Amino acid sequence: MRASIRSIISGVVLATTTVAVTAPPAPAFAQKGDKKKQAKAYVDAGLAAQEAGDYDEAIELYKKAYDLVPHPVLFFNIGQAHRLAGRDDEARAAYQAYLDGEPSGGKAKEAKAFIKEIDARLAIKRRQEEEAAKKAAEEQARRDAEAEALRKKQEEEALTRGTPDRDPTEEQETPVPEVEEDTGGGGGGGGWKRPTGIVVGSLGVVSLGVGVFFGLKAKSLSDELSMPGAQFDPAKEADGEAAERNMFITVGAGAALVTTGIVLFVLGGGGGDEESSVSWTPVVGGDYDGLALSGRF
Repeated sequence: MRASIRSIISGVVLATTTVAVTAPPAPAFAQKGDKKKQAKAYVDAGLAAQEAGDYDEAIELYKKAYDLVPHPVLFFNIGQAHRLAGRDDEARAAYQAYLDGEPSGGKAKEAKAFIKEIDARLAIKRRQEEEAAKKAAEEQARRDAEAEALRKKQEEEALTRGTPDRDPTEEQETPVPEVEEDTGGGGGGGGWKRPTGIVVGSLGVVSLGVGVFFGLKAKSLSDELSMPGAQFDPAKEADGEAAERNMFITVGAGAALVTTGIVLFVLGGGGGDEESSVSWTPVVGGDYDGLALSGRF
């Protein structure tokens, strides 16, 4: 008895499984009627999807309808879905395909108006893209110019310093030659002092002149960069700094040479018993640039 019941249950399960496996899948749309009715069902579903904002689904349904009934108006529907989705290029192509297939169709006027509207938007978009590309190129050119100016400035500073270990802002002290004072007591051995003093003093005057030249150059560049509306020029700033340093060096050297030359000249003429002492002090800045002389002859 139990075996019979098991056999009956097994037969029912087998029959149910066979029906479930062999049953055909339910169609998405009714298969009754001709292709036009099925195509219309796809179009109606596409319009509903488009109304709900599912534009990609609407486009797929319109394409299925076109596969069944290739009517040009379906290109217009596809164009509508693309336009509402914000895809102007695809929308324009679909509208144009509709006009190519049905130039005087019922939607031709609307398709032409949409194409004109899309063309205007695309023109604005292209213009904006061109302006953005131009600005990007100008900005890149400006950055390249600044980098090149900085590179040149660094090269000029390296040449001015001479060695990378020395700070160009440090003033270089020019040693003043020590001069033995001749305290009188006869002219023996002092005949060389006057000619030597003249030569040394002349070199000092030349050095002072060079220092004045560099000072004028530095002042001119500083005035030029300080003028209202003047644009910053790294090369001119570097030239001005170099001219200022050279001015201090040559003026200091010139003052030392002039001092030494005068001392030698004065001491070279001493022949009496009185002692002679001379003191020269370089003065730079304020209202006067030159030497201050003090002492006893």
